[in-house]
Amino acid sequence: MTLNSIRKIDLICLLAVAAVTIVCAVVTLSRTSRQYRMILQENELLQKRSADLSATETNLQHLRALLNNAQSEIDLLNKRIPHSTEIGVLLKQIYGLISQNGIELIQIEPMESITERLYTKIPIRLEMKGGFVELYRLLRGLENMNRMLVLEKMVVIRPVNDTTCRVTLTASVFERSEALMEKLRKLI
Repeated sequence: MTLNSIRKIDLICLLAVAAVTIVCAVVTLSRTSRQYRMILQENELLQKRSADLSATETNLQHLRALLNNAQSEIDLLNKRIPHSTEIGVLLKQIYGLISQNGIELIQIEPMESITERLYTKIPIRLEMKGGFVELYRLLRGLENMNRMLVLEKMVVIRPVNDTTCRVTLTASVFERSEALMEKLRKLI
């Protein structure tokens, strides 16, 4: 072999090594750039998911606050309109208000209950005697009671030579319908 042919072979080998190196570099760069793009996409996806998670956490906190408010309202309604009327406790509270305001109780009479779809209404008839100011305080006390009490009818009679009035008052107290409560329990 001649020197020229050895140089040509060396040159061919060198070119072959250079070509293989360039091909390997291109393949490595393309794979690296593809992996880099995938990493960027995954980072963007993670950032979006992180933002979604933050928004979800904020919504969850908001929903918990709403749920707590709703639970507070339900608790208040449970006190004002209980499952059972506990009529004895209510009559005792009414009698306490009457006594506290210095009014003479003539008669207190729970009347026949009226059952509706969502609740049961129990009318109570009160007959009493007292001054205007004391009666006003009693009415205000009845309105501010922890129980739902609706004044329906009131008749005030004042005899000619008397400083006190005779009042006949009909008010209704409510209790939730047991059928409705069963349906709600099944839903929960």
